[in-house]
Amino acid sequence: MAKVIDRRKQAMGGHSKRQIKHIKDIAVHYSATATGNTKAFERFWKGKGWVTGGYHEVVLLDGSVELNYDPTVITNGVLGHNTSTYNICYVGDGQPNSKQLKTIRNRVKRAKSAYKIKDSNIKGHREFSGASTSCPALNVKSQIVGHIKGGIVNKVIDVVKPKPKPSAPKTKGYTARIQRWLNTYSFNNIAVDDIFGPATHRALIKVYQHELNKQFNARLVVDGIPGPKTDAAAVVIRYGAKGNLTRAMQAMLYFKGYQLSVDGVFGDITLEMVKVYQRKSKLVVDGEPGRATFRKLIRR
Repeated sequence: MAKVIDRRKQAMGGHSKRQIKHIKDIAVHYSATATGNTKAFERFWKGKGWVTGGYHEVVLLDGSVELNYDPTVITNGVLGHNTSTYNICYVGDGQPNSKQLKTIRNRVKRAKSAYKIKDSNIKGHREFSGASTSCPALNVKSQIVGHIKGGIVNKVIDVVKPKPKPSAPKTKGYTARIQRWLNTYSFNNIAVDDIFGPATHRALIKVYQHELNKQFNARLVVDGIPGPKTDAAAVVIRYGAKGNLTRAMQAMLYFKGYQLSVDGVFGDITLEMVKVYQRKSKLVVDGEPGRATFRKLIRR
């Protein structure tokens, strides 16, 4: 896995925002320079009077990635398409080297899965309507999209957007799926109406309290009411964790509008959504939800 250098606190601008659901396209760029990095590009952008930089991610010559902005930030990658586009650039004035190509494919695959992007919406800069550029040098359809259709990508997509069980009502969505899971606990019996209302919120907090009792002997009253004792019982959940406590945390994020799979596996997409939530909530952005994060997360 490529090294990711987090520059989000240093990157210029970043004040124009959108919701993740508004991301519809992935644009691949090249820098048209033989060398460089985001810091060098920023000097150029500032000279043009830009407030925010052009790329969410920059793939360096050694294959490492500079992560410049959260996906909720609107960058200046493709004129006329920025509100809906996630921008990835590789350093170079021609074809990417082998390390870069491997990283680009992985980063495009990750973004495709995280933001539910169609293959037809993964394009080179020059393919966007109104663009007048030769950027990038590579053929995105054959060199990128053509290599991320295999089993690994499909499995990741299945994790992000699970297929409903045959017995699940076709008219019900992902909220109903979570409600059915909440009802597997004997103390819950909520309507599976695909609506996140007070009853569903209370059932979710009851599961959270129950799992804290079961796994950490928290001795909480399982009443579904967030309070000081529930706040104090919070534990830190880290990348790689698996289980129902992680699943409850994912459900809390989902009901706050973050697109991720509620599958009980703390993977890359969950990590990114946790960090986005922490940043938006003005918390320490460490990707490790603990007492401070859960204090906000468990309240409707």
